[in-house]
Amino acid sequence: MTLSRRNLLAFSGAAAVLGGAAACGSSGGGSGSGESGGELSILTPIFEDAEGKQTLEETIAGSFDKDVTLKVDYTPWDKLNEKLSTSIAGGMSTDIFMSGVGWVPPFAHKGVFKQLDESILEGLDIHEKLLDMCRYEGALHALPYQMDGRMIIGNTKMMEERGITEIPTTLEDFREMLKEAQGGSAEAPLDLFSNNIRQTWVHLVSCFGGSLFTEDGSAVAFDDGTGEAALQYMLDLIADGSTSFDLRAAEGQPRPWQQERVIFELAGSGIWPDLYEQTPEMVTEDAMQIALLPGAEGNDPVMFLGGTLVSIGERGKEPELAEEFVKNLYTPDNLIAAAIHGGRVPAVNTLPEDPTLAENRFISFVSDNLDYAGGAEGGSPAWMELRGALNPEIESAMTGAQSPADTIARLKQTADEAISRL
Repeated sequence: MTLSRRNLLAFSGAAAVLGGAAACGSSGGGSGSGESGGELSILTPIFEDAEGKQTLEETIAGSFDKDVTLKVDYTPWDKLNEKLSTSIAGGMSTDIFMSGVGWVPPFAHKGVFKQLDESILEGLDIHEKLLDMCRYEGALHALPYQMDGRMIIGNTKMMEERGITEIPTTLEDFREMLKEAQGGSAEAPLDLFSNNIRQTWVHLVSCFGGSLFTEDGSAVAFDDGTGEAALQYMLDLIADGSTSFDLRAAEGQPRPWQQERVIFELAGSGIWPDLYEQTPEMVTEDAMQIALLPGAEGNDPVMFLGGTLVSIGERGKEPELAEEFVKNLYTPDNLIAAAIHGGRVPAVNTLPEDPTLAENRFISFVSDNLDYAGGAEGGSPAWMELRGALNPEIESAMTGAQSPADTIARLKQTADEAISRL
């Protein structure tokens, strides 16, 4: 198996470079840094279930060549920003943080994420697109760990019934195709809202050629017309009857796409384990098509990219041990174990063959299309304040409570006020 359909080299020698899997270490270690190990505190939104805890605390920690005790705070994504923000004033001393794309500028700016020496990248084959989201003011403050790409998936049988052979190459043509695909057994052609609505908007802003902030993060950029165009496009699809704001996945239930209530879904790669377990017959190469979301006319297609980044705490008690443990996260066996658990894409270009990952078509697709990863959150230390405002404002636009223009104006005001406080 290769993570990409490209001809990738094996990850030979990387384990040795990174101080890879050694004799199994125990999780009952002592205290203090140095050769004997010590205690490490970790704040993470992933590995939260029983299988994940076993992966992190036994498989990954057990491969570490020092006697280490992990003190892990499993905080869900929707509580993570609050946990970080409220702990800063108290002098948080966490050793290792796992956070999201876009989080580096805010928390590096606040002195929470330690600057990493570039030498930590030695032996890691990481795409530069991923490293871009790990830097603040040119300095490295995180490593990409598990990535989540966003793409269009299509039901081949339902597409063929409507004479659709491929996904159009522009947003304008995509909209027209969805109009023509209405009718039949599907409730609507497209499920646009099962994913986070904030991220869908960010994705479309990029498809229209825009970005959230200027390159240096000192001002908003989505007020150049691209932010409003993205909202209007979502509203147009609703008005056309091509999607519905009420059509979305119910927690614990198969997704509308799996139930053939829609032909297409704007899907995140992290849903693969559920798709494969619940409806394996629907995700074969014959049954499911995968494509990038098209750009507006004149723009390239775009893959929204989210995921988990790993940072070392500026105030951590065990910085040297933390760096060694982070390196251990990136040994081939540990990257594969984490990817199998989470169903997400390991953030390196090369790994040994693994039969379980070989079944995951989304991993290959995301790895193949990193050059198109133009849509991502963040870009300014002000991001976290804007992030908190986006979902309710976009939902107000989708329900007609306010116009796209008013929505952009309100979001710009929020971002401008956050920037003024930096």
